[in-house]
Amino acid sequence: MDSPVVGSLVVPSPRFRRQMETGEGAALMLATRRSSALLFYLSKDRGFWVPTRQIAAIPAEVLPDRCLERLLHEIMLYVEAEESEIEEFTLDGETAHLRISIQAPTLTRTQWTVLRARLGSLLGDLTFDPRSMSSILLRLELVGAPLPAPT
Repeated sequence: MDSPVVGSLVVPSPRFRRQMETGEGAALMLATRRSSALLFYLSKDRGFWVPTRQIAAIPAEVLPDRCLERLLHEIMLYVEAEESEIEEFTLDGETAHLRISIQAPTLTRTQWTVLRARLGSLLGDLTFDPRSMSSILLRLELVGAPLPAPT
């Protein structure tokens, strides 16, 4: 497996999982800083900064096809995300509501169009984030998305 990048599905070391009580589930890598990575567990609605030497990327195929982590992983790799931030995440019965800001400075109009078509009915809103002048930020609002994978 390659080194993890922003958007990778990862698992931290067993020692870290025990310390932070994260369980065995996969996390989504949202950002990196020097020698650490921000991992977010959708099923726990929690994020942790973890030393990159303590994480390993896992293949998306280990998760169910219709789980939220896998969908976000595919989106973030497709747009070559450099950093992401979960702005809002709630589970409402059978529905996950998510707003995520994805920094994707190389996003092309073609990628934008393909992404809109790919998300279809899951897409609540897709706009450029006006808060950034130095790079393109992609904002997604997925309503009725697949639920997080069980931990």
